[in-house]
Amino acid sequence: MFKLIRLAWRNIGRNPRRTFLTLLVIGMGTASLMLVDAFILGTEKNIIAMSTEIFAGDAQIHNPKFKELSEPEYTIPKKDAVIKILQESPKIKSYTQRVQIAGMLSSSRDAAGVQAIGVDFESELMVSRLRRSIQAGTYPEQNSQRPIIIGYKLAEQLQVSIGDKVVLTASESGSNDLVQEMFRVTALSNFHSRPMDRGMAFIPLGMAQSMLKIDKEIHQIAVRFHDSSVAIDHSLPLWEKLEQLGVLAEGWDKIFPSVTAMIELNKTSVFIVAMILFALVALSVLNTLFMAIYERMYEFGVLKAIGTKPRQLGLMILLESLAMGFLGTILGAVGGGALILWLSQKGISYAEYEFNGMSMMEPIKTVIRFEQFTIMPVVVLLMTIVASMYPAYKASGITPSNAMRKTQ
Repeated sequence: MFKLIRLAWRNIGRNPRRTFLTLLVIGMGTASLMLVDAFILGTEKNIIAMSTEIFAGDAQIHNPKFKELSEPEYTIPKKDAVIKILQESPKIKSYTQRVQIAGMLSSSRDAAGVQAIGVDFESELMVSRLRRSIQAGTYPEQNSQRPIIIGYKLAEQLQVSIGDKVVLTASESGSNDLVQEMFRVTALSNFHSRPMDRGMAFIPLGMAQSMLKIDKEIHQIAVRFHDSSVAIDHSLPLWEKLEQLGVLAEGWDKIFPSVTAMIELNKTSVFIVAMILFALVALSVLNTLFMAIYERMYEFGVLKAIGTKPRQLGLMILLESLAMGFLGTILGAVGGGALILWLSQKGISYAEYEFNGMSMMEPIKTVIRFEQFTIMPVVVLLMTIVASMYPAYKASGITPSNAMRKTQ
């Protein structure tokens, strides 16, 4: 066995150019598979963060009827009990209460339909990027008088700037009587999201509750977990406790079904890319081994003539393939790992692209995981061995007489 290993190792150096090209294909296949996996994981992380961190949160709690009908009277039932559960859960990092108002915002020059959100400006800092989105003006303090934050696109439509007055018109809960409140523009936001920058405004929570005449009730609680992946764990006892109170609690996978669909599509994409790369590696190995067999036909005939068994000849071919596969995957893992590490720091900018109406302002950074350096190179190595089985079978069936005849 040791002699066969030495012979196989020597044989892969007979044609350095062909061996180098084969190692290059195997290495590039390994590195490409690692890079595709790391990039897609980075894309998923970026889009999830973009969808949840901007404003929505990792999870949201509503009255089930409000989520369906959006009527202001459907506030969260047993709000105090819900908040107590959130405060007692060690998995929850922060939460904030909100009121949603469908109304019209008007200035002295124009008017536009808006989704006004009543927020607690202090707790909102721990859940969303509302403060970081401000491109002009100042973030409202708790004692600010009638502040309102509007998107810069909405400000352009209304032709207002910092310090100007605007009027919000809405319908009271239950009676549907119109109510109006005047606000002063204190900040302009830029979420890099067309729907938010054109059609959302943010006012103090207390004023929103007063306009709708809903006392201290709320429509939504946005939740931030220490680990956002917990939000899609449907077996989490937290969800059951909240549902027992008659509220609808949803993680980001239910809030953004398009993100969930994209993640599933990415998994399919990785599989398709892997199959293509495996096919390229397998064809390269097949070509190399068949060319080697053809060139060494006389040698194989001599080996068979002096008593070498077919299984020994086939095993030697498999060992040659194993050696090339091992070297190729090592080179690919090193090169792919270095590239993934570099891109995990630098990232790739996709600022000009949008997803669900939101611009991808943060660069996509590759994500490193253990499987990229273990399972993927091993799978490529196994595919190399599998691809060499047929050439090994053909080589083991060579007869000395046929080998001598073909070399003349």
